[in-house]
Amino acid sequence: MFFWYYLSHLWGAFHAAALDLKEGQWQIKVLMKIPDMPMQLPPQIQTFCITKDNPAPQKGPIEGCAGCEVIDNRVEGNTVYWVVECDHPNGKVRSEGHVTYSGKTFVGKVKIIQADVVMWQDLSGHWMGPCQQVSFSL
Repeated sequence: MFFWYYLSHLWGAFHAAALDLKEGQWQIKVLMKIPDMPMQLPPQIQTFCITKDNPAPQKGPIEGCAGCEVIDNRVEGNTVYWVVECDHPNGKVRSEGHVTYSGKTFVGKVKIIQADVVMWQDLSGHWMGPCQQVSFSL
């Protein structure tokens, strides 16, 4: 199963200073839509620390993918756009997406294409507070 993903190196090239984005811990809801699928998948809820330097949630690559290449990444106004292609044993996987920030919220859409299968993800997020620090004790 595919989960929406962002590669950390993808965001390094963005100039996001003008984004209307409240930095901190965000809760993100992802609703996957696969055409012709009789059942809709339940939404995924995740939390991420989002900053203007890294203006989107970051998760590792899709299982089994390697050799990811950033085709496009840019910020226009309050919208972050990207196109990424990755190699997968079953063929190339292409992700085309965008999120639009409005202070403490965002909405967006991702189109994932692999072979003849097209999947859509509707994204929505809201700011929860300062980023949580993870600490470990032995």
